[in-house]
Amino acid sequence: NALNGSVNEVKFAADLPRASAFGCGNAAHLLCVETGRVQPVLTRPDTGKRAFATTNGWAPGGGRASADAHCAAEAMLAGLPGTFLAAVATTTETIASRFPADAIYRRTDGVRLLRGAGLWSAEWYDVPPQIDQFGALVSNDYWTGTNRFDALPQAADTCNDWTSNSDVLGGYMHWTTNSDLRSAWKTDPCTTVVALLCLEN
Repeated sequence: NALNGSVNEVKFAADLPRASAFGCGNAAHLLCVETGRVQPVLTRPDTGKRAFATTNGWAPGGGRASADAHCAAEAMLAGLPGTFLAAVATTTETIASRFPADAIYRRTDGVRLLRGAGLWSAEWYDVPPQIDQFGALVSNDYWTGTNRFDALPQAADTCNDWTSNSDVLGGYMHWTTNSDLRSAWKTDPCTTVVALLCLEN
């Protein structure tokens, strides 16, 4: 499905919960889960550049430089060193063009978004980018301005390259708990305050 330019929320069939109903006479698989044993599971931080969804939301109006400044401020709040840029596209630059082509990104909990390189052309994250700069869960939209991270958007998809805060214009968003990178989650008015995905450069 494609967005039709409306600033109303658009959800795609691919993003909706999936379930099937069968007759009681049909055989099907079961999910079996062990109980009765306590085994601590330790996380093993992985290598790669860091990525996080911002704790505090951001609204367009100040251009992409404002989005980058928001990422820098959010990283500073958590004491993260390095340079962080917002994963938002403009009509002249894709998200992919802002970052190293072969970069591997990991959330602040140490888990890689994709096990290897190729994030910019991937159709799915291995895990969604739902962790903020402090390691906490974030369930929120995040501005991207584009369907795919390697595609150039139209001005109408980016709140006029992030310079507009009009409720008449809109921009594309993805969702932090969604792993699907094939298309944007929805479009919302440019007055909307939501998260940004910040990536270390």
